[in-house]
Amino acid sequence: MEFLKPISADVKLVSSAKCVDIADKKSGAFVTFEVTTEEVEDDGKKTPILRQYMCVFIRGIGGFGNKGKVVFPLPQPPKSQPTKTFEEKTENNQAIFYRLAGDTNPLHIDPDMAGMGGFDKPILHGLCTYGICAKNIVKGLLGGDVNKLKKLSCRFTSHVFPGETLVINTWKDGSKVIYNATTKERGKVVIFGVADVDTAGL
Repeated sequence: MEFLKPISADVKLVSSAKCVDIADKKSGAFVTFEVTTEEVEDDGKKTPILRQYMCVFIRGIGGFGNKGKVVFPLPQPPKSQPTKTFEEKTENNQAIFYRLAGDTNPLHIDPDMAGMGGFDKPILHGLCTYGICAKNIVKGLLGGDVNKLKKLSCRFTSHVFPGETLVINTWKDGSKVIYNATTKERGKVVIFGVADVDTAGL
């Protein structure tokens, strides 16, 4: 996710998506979408403010041979001690509230659907975990200034159950912050990635 300009709360936004890559992973297809969000002024003028890339793995449709062309390399967290570590406990009903953001996938609320996915109970939305990491980076390292966060990338590696505590480790390296998060209760790494930040005045 790349922030091209500050986002205001009182403007009209429109997003458009296009498929930019499909890679064969044998057991399925790895599909990459580019999503551009634009601010729409009263006269209809549109200004890009946000660019996102979303990757989705679709099981059972592999074997078509295309290796794909889009790669998003992410640095692995260092072995050294983190610059700062933050903890945030998620709420037991957090997935219910997060549905208000528009993601109504029953995997996050219906125990039967969660069971079909191989989970003991409904899991938290990945984007909620992503947002919690972003919030702690902004609050803990950027003085609470959201405009200093320029880009945020991640890879999801496991799930979070609502009510679990996220331990967010950060390593500051110039204008980049490498991070990961684990569940305190299970010690499972659930996400890792890197943020590009504006360090002026910090």
